[in-house]
Amino acid sequence: MKVRTVPYNQKHQSSYNPSTSIKNQKMRKYYQAALALTAAVSLVALLFYRHEYNKLRFVLQVFNYFGTPQKNSLNCTNNIQVTNTYHQAASTSWQRLSEDFYIYSAYSYDEGEIKAIGFGKHSSSNNYYCRVLFDDQLEYVQGKFLVQKIDENRQDLNNDDLINNDDDQEYSGYLFTCKYEKLPDKDVVGMQVVDDKLKNYDSIPIIQVQTLYNNFNSNKTGTIICVAPPESKPLKHIDMISFLAFHDYVGWDNFIVYDYGIPFVFNEAVRKMSLFSNVQWNFTYSAVPWNFPYAQISRRVIRNLIEADCLYRTFSRASFAVTLAWDEYVNLKYHTSVEHVLSDLNKVNGKIDDKFRLNAVVFCTDYADSDSVNSPTPVILRTTRRLRNVDKDEPLFIYKRDHISSNDITQQEMDELMIINRYKKCNTNDRRQIVNGVLRFAESMPSTQIFQYYITGRLFSHN
Repeated sequence: MKVRTVPYNQKHQSSYNPSTSIKNQKMRKYYQAALALTAAVSLVALLFYRHEYNKLRFVLQVFNYFGTPQKNSLNCTNNIQVTNTYHQAASTSWQRLSEDFYIYSAYSYDEGEIKAIGFGKHSSSNNYYCRVLFDDQLEYVQGKFLVQKIDENRQDLNNDDLINNDDDQEYSGYLFTCKYEKLPDKDVVGMQVVDDKLKNYDSIPIIQVQTLYNNFNSNKTGTIICVAPPESKPLKHIDMISFLAFHDYVGWDNFIVYDYGIPFVFNEAVRKMSLFSNVQWNFTYSAVPWNFPYAQISRRVIRNLIEADCLYRTFSRASFAVTLAWDEYVNLKYHTSVEHVLSDLNKVNGKIDDKFRLNAVVFCTDYADSDSVNSPTPVILRTTRRLRNVDKDEPLFIYKRDHISSNDITQQEMDELMIINRYKKCNTNDRRQIVNGVLRFAESMPSTQIFQYYITGRLFSHN
């Protein structure tokens, strides 16, 4: 039997399907098109990524050179608002204009007018004029320079009595006014105070000017305490913490501290407190330099200078402002907070006065039950002796902050509702001294959040 053999090529040629070959060719083209599209998309994505990367790199370079922007602390509701933007202001420090003439800060409130806080001799202030610098401008605008003495016996800023030039050797605090012609659509950013005999302006410092706005809103702070230096320096940490904790307890929890040389570790620890705490309250703390250039100047003059600056610095940022030293405490007689006192006065009088006068009683720290400088007990918890009479020669004032100043400021004495406890060395054996009880609410102070943060060691544990 013969078997017929079929050539190999013929056998496979008989199974060849032309339609299948065409379909395979089309699929390959689709694959190639898909790959080309994927490559194009990847290239576009790469270019976009490179563009965004270059933008981010540029931003980081800007931050590295100029510093990162401040965060909006108004959105930080879970922490202490230590650097609350309400308290941020132009950088201030005492700048020397001549041998006996210094300026600390400057503010623009009314258009065409700058107010500056200064200190010096009577005669030194009469030989000057001012030059005003506007934003992004190279040319100055010359202005008229006026001088008013911050009177030691009056606490408002509307003292129309010009300085008395008969006593040229007397040093005083001054409120300077620079009146100028405003440029349209330009904000004031700086000012120079120039001696009329000086021809070279390059060596004259430019004083930063902070512009104040009428931004009254329901979210502004209740009361701001501007903290002046104490009579005896330095202070122990525990007494400074007690001051903050006690006034936070009675409702005054916003502090602007005039830094006379407070240790950096303390300011930084308080500033960073919110970073390591989950507590919720409205405590704020900021510090401004107070490099006062003179020694042996009376406490009252220093207070008046700080108070004058405080009234401008806190304008429209708080409902009320008060200037206290680190060794002064508000003592409420019946109420649990200062706001309750003012609220009750508002109900009785139908309005809130422009300012409230607070007299002081002096407590002698050199007659405390424990006068050791190493005593761990805060001064307000020690049994001290106080002078019998109320000190009305150096009153304090709570100011309403809905205006800068007024000629018809009303004031109401508050002795029946609250008074200031002033702790100082008396250096006297005057028999008028009487034994006092501790400050009201002082015994509650150690349980406050601020004091607990300090006493448990957390305040300085991250420095």
